[in-house]
Amino acid sequence: MSNEEPEDSAITIRGALLIGFAALVLGGLGMRWARTSIELPVVPWISVVPLLLLAVLVLYSGWQIRGYTKGKATTMPTPQRARGSLVAAQAAALGGATLVGLYLSYIALHLANVDVPSVQMLILRAGLAALAALAVSVSGFVAQEWCRVPPDDDDDDPRLRFLERG
Repeated sequence: MSNEEPEDSAITIRGALLIGFAALVLGGLGMRWARTSIELPVVPWISVVPLLLLAVLVLYSGWQIRGYTKGKATTMPTPQRARGSLVAAQAAALGGATLVGLYLSYIALHLANVDVPSVQMLILRAGLAALAALAVSVSGFVAQEWCRVPPDDDDDDPRLRFLERG
């Protein structure tokens, strides 16, 4: 994670939006095709809990690295932990975007029957799951930003040198 590395290693919002849109389209096509032979699975209420827990864990991991790079933490994390936090943040950003697209395609397939109360509950559950997946994606972007090494103002700062060797 050197400052000389190109910014291409960072996950961008545009990239996540493209992945989310691809998941929306491909997921919708796949579910529409599957719906001709089987009934689509129901999104359970409990699916929101692990997504929100993942968002919190990603933020916590990124916050620990941020604390050290800002000089507030006294214990230096290992380079592997810093790299792991960054990779988890990037995976959460992309994985959350993918899930948002899939849940939105699930909602879109059920909109034709929105007047049926049971379908309204399906849409509500999928909508809450999509919001939780959006929280995962946003937490990934925030944690990715927290893992960013600040520009070199002082080349002798040992706090940041270990991250550059990564």
